Amino acid sequence: MGFSGGKDSTLLLQLIWNALKKIPEQTRTREIYVVCNDTLVENPRIVKFIESTLKKIEVSAVEQSLPIRVQRTTPRLEDTFWVNLIGKGYPAPNNSFRWCTERLKISPTTQFIKSKIDERGEVIILLGTRTDESSTRSRSMKKHALKGQRLRKHMLPNAFVYAPISDIETGELWQYMMQVSPPWGGTHKELVTLYKNANSGDCPLVIDESTPSCGNSRFGCWVCTVVKRDKSMEGLIGNGEEWMLPLVEFRDYLLESRDIRENREKRRRFEAKNVEDEDTWGPYVEDVRATMLRKLLNAQYEIQQEQGETL
Repeated sequence: MGFSGGKDSTLLLQLIWNALKKIPEQTRTREIYVVCNDTLVENPRIVKFIESTLKKIEVSAVEQSLPIRVQRTTPRLEDTFWVNLIGKGYPAPNNSFRWCTERLKISPTTQFIKSKIDERGEVIILLGTRTDESSTRSRSMKKHALKGQRLRKHMLPNAFVYAPISDIETGELWQYMMQVSPPWGGTHKELVTLYKNANSGDCPLVIDESTPSCGNSRFGCWVCTVVKRDKSMEGLIGNGEEWMLPLVEFRDYLLESRDIRENREKRRRFEAKNVEDEDTWGPYVEDVRATMLRKLLNAQYEIQQEQGETL
């Protein structure tokens, strides 16, 4: 099952957990993987919260004899954001060239799903997507639904997708979570506070191109330039997380520098140096990539001075 640490995937995990508790221990024979994808450029405030939650899940699953395993997925080195942006000169992502989703999200999780299919023959992927979350998500879910069936086929052979909370409305979700504590311990107070301070939403686990990715200023990658403003990070900064200011400034720099003509090569990455075309917007020139690296390291230094080496 996909777990982003947000409200939807948290509710999904809580419901699955409580359902498992009703099953006799000797019949809990199927392993359930809580799959959390880390793009390595997630909002650091959210990363800290998610990692704390995952540790509680790991410990409590063992204590309660549940076949739940936490699986963290990350992109390969050659697919990471910084290798592509600074190393290869890829332009900061936009709606027409969103190269990040496949490399950072879909591919790492797909590789894990394939490994489980090879081991067990087939898998069911549980997602916390809801039609009430947005009109775009609702259209996507209806488009891929199979009438009269709970499961829909995934693009991978022997993989099926199930969205158990698809019809739950946002108000119902919050009402349940405010009244029922997570079975892995603690409360949902920190999660509620994060949403309140950021005034935002969470990103689902992206398993294919039919699954809506982030956007519309949801919790997600702090470097995201697909949106004009990162309202969630701005909200967190406005509510006491001022240490993230260098991240906003760097992200805004990426957005502003993307469409400046002199910042981009007049050829594609694999074309000869002497083949240039004014209409071609290629990778960033080397000087710009060097400037990006300096600005990134400066932002890292500023944050570590205040927050320590953990971020």
